Order: sequence, then C-alpha cells, then structure tokens
Amino acid sequence: MFIDLTRREQIVSSLADKTYRDAFVADQIRIGVPLQIKQMRDERGITQEQLGQQIQPPMAQESVWRLENPNKANLTIGTLLRVASALDVGLVVRFVPFSEVVDTTPWISGSNRSIPSFAKDQALRNPMVASLSTTSVVFGTATMIATSNAGWSPMGTSLDMSKSAVCFAPTSAPPQPRPSARGTVKQIETQLSNAA
Repeated sequence: MFIDLTRREQIVSSLADKTYRDAFVADQIRIGVPLQIKQMRDERGITQEQLGQQIQPPMAQESVWRLENPNKANLTIGTLLRVASALDVGLVVRFVPFSEVVDTTPWISGSNRSIPSFAKDQALRNPMVASLSTTSVVFGTATMIATSNAGWSPMGTSLDMSKSAVCFAPTSAPPQPRPSARGTVKQIETQLSNAA
C-alpha cells in the first residue's frame, strides 16, 4: 500500500466537519463500488451484457450500466451479493474507524488493485502472500517502506515493528514489492535478533 501523507493530512483536517465526514464515507460507497464493479468486469474481459447474464437472476445490460455509474447506481446489499457471486469475489460490509476509511481510499493509498476471482486469488492459497504486507509512506523526498511478516492484516496497514523491516527510498515512483522480499525480511530479522 502506498500512502500519500500530504493528501491524508488534508482529508483528516477536513473530517473535522461532520457534514464532510458523512459525505466522505458515502462517496467511498457511491463512487468506489461502481468503479470497482466496472474495473473487475473490464479485467475479466466481459461486456455489461455478459455480466448481466452471469448475475442470477439475470440482469439487463442497462441495469449493469447503472451499477457501474456512480450517478445512477442504486446499490443494495442484495444486489452487491448477486454481483459478487457473478464475479466470484467476496463482499465485506462492516463498520470501521475513520482511519481505515481514509487509509484505504484510492487517493491516499494509491490502491487501484485488481480483485481476483476465487480461482485466481493467490493470497488465499499461499499463506506467504497473505502474511507479507508492505506499506509505503511518502515523506517529502523519501518514501519509507515497511515490510511486515507479523501476520496477515485485513487492510495491510497494521505492522508489528518487532517483526518488520524499514528502509527509505527516493520518491520518484511508488515502490513495488520485490519477489525476494520474504528472504530480505528473514535476513533483517536474523540481523535484529543477533544484535539484541
């Protein structure tokens, strides 16, 4: 996850206003969910009509278009469950602290990540993928990268610093996790335990 602290501070400051807080949370659903539906459909290479046929009971192409349009979507939990089933993904509806809402916002976290179907969900089948989380935080001209092997965190934001590696990198581009990150964390853990 990539966190833009400047943008985060701006949003947190704005959240002091209750009207803004309510609108911010509503926008995460009203705008974010339709865009996710469209993104998942596009990633699977299917048309609105094809998705409509996969949804049970079937839904007209125009109804799928409305679901993907933030200005037209009338989202209900029942409809979202039908879409989740058609796309073979999970659906989580839960109450969370504002910090989680802010930190998982695509404008803050830079996450516009793919949502794989059950069959393609590597983190489900590989505990190493699920237990290794990386968070990047921008500090002006440097980026702190914290990689944790402390255990899986639902949003990838909780880090047990006793089991984490931290380094700084230039901010020219958001850092990408390296395939060898697991070995690197293990090496740093060994060095930290030897130093203690």
